Amino acid sequence: MRRVWPTIVLLACTPPVREAEPPGPAIAAAGTAAPVEGVAPAVVPAPAAASAGPVRVPALLAAAHADGLVVSNKDGLLLLDAGLKVLKVLSRERGRYLRISGDQLYFFELKQPRLRALDLETGATRAVAELPRLRNECFEGGRPVDPIDYVQSQADLSVIDGTLCLDLSDRPGVAATETFNLRVDLRSGAVEQRMVAYLGGDVCGVEREREQPRLCAPPGPARAGVRPSPTGRWALRMDSTRGDVTDEAYALVLLQERASGQDHVIVGRKLRALRAGADAPVDACMISARASATWLAGSDVLLVEGCRDRLSVVLPDGQIEYRLVDGYVVVPAGAGTSAPR
Repeated sequence: MRRVWPTIVLLACTPPVREAEPPGPAIAAAGTAAPVEGVAPAVVPAPAAASAGPVRVPALLAAAHADGLVVSNKDGLLLLDAGLKVLKVLSRERGRYLRISGDQLYFFELKQPRLRALDLETGATRAVAELPRLRNECFEGGRPVDPIDYVQSQADLSVIDGTLCLDLSDRPGVAATETFNLRVDLRSGAVEQRMVAYLGGDVCGVEREREQPRLCAPPGPARAGVRPSPTGRWALRMDSTRGDVTDEAYALVLLQERASGQDHVIVGRKLRALRAGADAPVDACMISARASATWLAGSDVLLVEGCRDRLSVVLPDGQIEYRLVDGYVVVPAGAGTSAPR
């Protein structure tokens, strides 16, 4: 079964959400006025994490030895090792869109657009910010909605250098008709938002087409090319030629054993060899551009979302495990920011 992906109140300690004024072609800081029509788009790439020497691993992640993941499920926020064994209950709270940055684990509450942080040294949690409810005709007819429900992919939300950046779209990928860009200062909790794309007025009843400068830029999908596993045994790639097209385009998830050149697909509880040029089995794992597939930092363990209603985990022996989770994130190899790819 393929998975279907589906103004303004802030915490008292944070300033009100501001509709930021689009500055000139290079954005250095956002102002407070509404966007101006006709301004050429200027994308500000997310800054790369600063390179540094060895950094101390946060205490609550040490048991994973830089080779595991954090998941949210009915038991809370859990640290798992590469074999999916629970190492530690980090918190009884639950969350979605987990991100690790330094010694902080950021996540959104399940039922509210509240951003929280778990200190990975002490285990304490705190409120960071609350996003405004989204009111727009393209989003459920204009009634107030949870904006996090409209983050269309893991790649549309990033935490880098003290800033959370995210895109909200009414539809996935190129089908989107309106897109909001939000920036959250993780130190002050200040939230800025701007509608950056008005496209396809046939959906919302108003014909308009324009773009505005962004406040920030999440990384976007990283699906192209071949991604080797940590040990180099496997190569992961997406094959759109043997995929499927329904309401979205789906690509076949292929794992090639590099020594033999043999391709494998995910079917049921194990990897299955696929002959060269053969069609994929009807129940083989296929994912859309919104889904993610990523390796753990140290082991040949692959995490795939989107081919079932659960997280698919390909273990080094070729067996497949399935986990029902609210969200997950790979433990980074060292201190820094990690996100599903």
